[in-house]
Amino acid sequence: YESMWHVPVYSEISLGAQLVPSFMDMAGLYDRGQNQTVLDAGCGTGLGALALRDAGFKVTMCDLTSAGLVPEAAKLPFREVCLWQPLRNQLPFRLGGTYDWVYCCDVLEHIPNVADVIMELMEVSTFGVFALVPLASVDGFGYVIPSYEQDVTHIHRFTLGTWARAFIQPGWVIEA
Repeated sequence: YESMWHVPVYSEISLGAQLVPSFMDMAGLYDRGQNQTVLDAGCGTGLGALALRDAGFKVTMCDLTSAGLVPEAAKLPFREVCLWQPLRNQLPFRLGGTYDWVYCCDVLEHIPNVADVIMELMEVSTFGVFALVPLASVDGFGYVIPSYEQDVTHIHRFTLGTWARAFIQPGWVIEA
């Protein structure tokens, strides 16, 4: 896992950073994002966390290791966690609101027990979870975005319907 952050496609491109405006728009946060807390779950390089910080959030990052963090992100609060282990054993945990928001981009397709992780992320969030996941084609044999085919770290190749069932089961609202 640590070695992947030396590969440019992972270290120089951050969907998490690019999607902060979409997150703020979908959550209606342009007028109230200041000083709210957000957990960047599976932060990778921390570029998404920096964009969240610059948008006015108090950010805590978590991932398996801090090895991928860019120097600027390394200054933000970081918790070393394994997302497929119970978060309540790894994070300061308060049911129904340890963080105002959870931000999770390009992560869940790498996690073995997706349903459990989704439930835990919901439990630590007061207002909700913003998750970006890659979509497989309807037949499940390729991705809607072909470049995802190159990522050998994906455990799941889910269609929109499969992801929707995984999210709706614990009570999430799906906006596609």
